[in-house]
Amino acid sequence: MKRLRVPAGAFLAAVVVACCAWLLLYSRATVTRAAEKAMQEEVDRGNFSGAVLVSRAGRVVFERAYGFADANRKVPNTTRTRFLLGSITKSFTAVLVMQLEQEKLISLSDSICQYLQECPSGWRAITLHHLLSHTSGIFNVTEAPEFESLKSIAQTRGQMLARMVHPPLAFAVGEKFRYSNSNYYLLGIVIEKVTGDSFEHVLQRRILDPLGMRDSGMFRDDSVFAGQAHGYRRDAAGTYEDAALMHESWAFSSGGMYSTLRDLATFSNALTTEELVPRAALERMWRPTSGEYGYGFQTPAVSSWTFDRRMVEHGGRMPGFVTMFQRFLDDGVTVIVLSNHIDAAPARVARGLGAAAFGVPYQSVFERKPIKVSSEVLQRFAGEYEFDGMRFSLFQRDGELFARVGEAPEVSIHFESESAFFVNGMEGTIVALEDSKGVVTGLSVPVRGSMREARKLH
Repeated sequence: MKRLRVPAGAFLAAVVVACCAWLLLYSRATVTRAAEKAMQEEVDRGNFSGAVLVSRAGRVVFERAYGFADANRKVPNTTRTRFLLGSITKSFTAVLVMQLEQEKLISLSDSICQYLQECPSGWRAITLHHLLSHTSGIFNVTEAPEFESLKSIAQTRGQMLARMVHPPLAFAVGEKFRYSNSNYYLLGIVIEKVTGDSFEHVLQRRILDPLGMRDSGMFRDDSVFAGQAHGYRRDAAGTYEDAALMHESWAFSSGGMYSTLRDLATFSNALTTEELVPRAALERMWRPTSGEYGYGFQTPAVSSWTFDRRMVEHGGRMPGFVTMFQRFLDDGVTVIVLSNHIDAAPARVARGLGAAAFGVPYQSVFERKPIKVSSEVLQRFAGEYEFDGMRFSLFQRDGELFARVGEAPEVSIHFESESAFFVNGMEGTIVALEDSKGVVTGLSVPVRGSMREARKLH
């Protein structure tokens, strides 16, 4: 019998393919073990309900769902469950704007007043660039005093615009960064004006249909639709209950989308293939203008927070939902976190998953050990603070310090020293800022690898 001869080149190719396949399986197994450990720490403490995904070079390496899409009926979340995205919608809106700009239907130097029937004189200097980069100074419509009481009630465009127009600009146009949902609401109006079609149809025609994102779209009203998770919140007693939903008219192009893990992974992959906009336009979107924000994407500086890699991201928040989308630009790694538990911490979850993806050692924030401090130390910190336009309070009760933001449940403060403390599950340590007499004048707060100041008001 003749011996079959295999050409040396073919043999070597087969060996390489086998080795690559083994390495892929090994890598996936390693990521899975680390990711499952990070997720279990969240789930075991009741901190997470939702679904997560990690992909590398377009291949899913970790994908799991946890908790219930409908807790009353015991319907579990799955990897196909639809979640409200909140402000991740802004990334899609920015892509649509850049498509129109590439087609020369608009210019980013256009004034917003070109697209509004009635426009305040103080807005004439505001361009589409300022809206995209959150440097317009326009009042954030979801910070209106009546928002909580009216968020589930349909609003007309006129009512929404009136809420944006009435307050004065927070600063001179282009002077600084301040995140405002109004900016992207106005961009949705521009898109409709230029195309002569609804934002929903433009989104479908230009992004969702071409990419085959069949489980994504704009939610239509304040009811739960087929395949969507219910959103939950924790009441004052710590019991979970259905969150009061927001009507679509408040969200629109700034936060009105729903999607799934796989659809968002498809969108992420398209950001590398130029299927949506040319690479040069994408790089413009990912270039920080102010406040570590580009066009429709947050652009944190390369640091230990980003695992020393270039990364863009966007988080989202809707009643009952919190989300996070991250793409590591030079590594082809995507991390997606979708939760229907408003008290979840998607940035923290994403960090644990990112560490798993890159094989970076990750110490759980739940392992930190607090110390006991005197009531005098607690009193030094008590008071009202302002951070990025948001107010919060620290107050003393029964020998402990607590924090509260608006109507959200209070959270416990834990001290590492007499001048530094942390919140359970929070990355980093908050440090006191003091004057020459030792009086606390503010706090240095860790935000994605950098420290930012919270000013003490009184």
